Amino acid sequence: MNLPAIYRSGFKCSKCNKSFTSKDVFLDLTVTSGIKEYSELKPARTELFRSPLVSFLYERGWRQNFNRSGFPGRDEEFQSVAGGILVDVSCGSGLFSRKFASSGAYSSVIALDFSENMLRQCYDYIKQEETPMNT
Repeated sequence: MNLPAIYRSGFKCSKCNKSFTSKDVFLDLTVTSGIKEYSELKPARTELFRSPLVSFLYERGWRQNFNRSGFPGRDEEFQSVAGGILVDVSCGSGLFSRKFASSGAYSSVIALDFSENMLRQCYDYIKQEETPMNT
């Protein structure tokens, strides 16, 4: 997780000429990037994860429901692949991203999520846990 790279990053779509730039501690790659006003009916299931409360509670109870349902935990998922660049898509609060970055087993770890609040929570955990920011 390379914060200086995020601050100086930007992308431009070659088809539509839309520019995407850094926003706070993350890159905003959504269709609403850079738009002051945007109106769209969003499904509740999508908006739920954009809530600051859900972002805060995600690792404080919500995530444990996956374990109770039989999904492997982050230690089991961690063993799957090593080396190169790892992209954690739909990273939520960064539970797995932080483990991957701390391991030193990957040249880079990229944490992606639709929810700005989840990305902010991820960054807060990175600072709290002193997760390496140069991966």
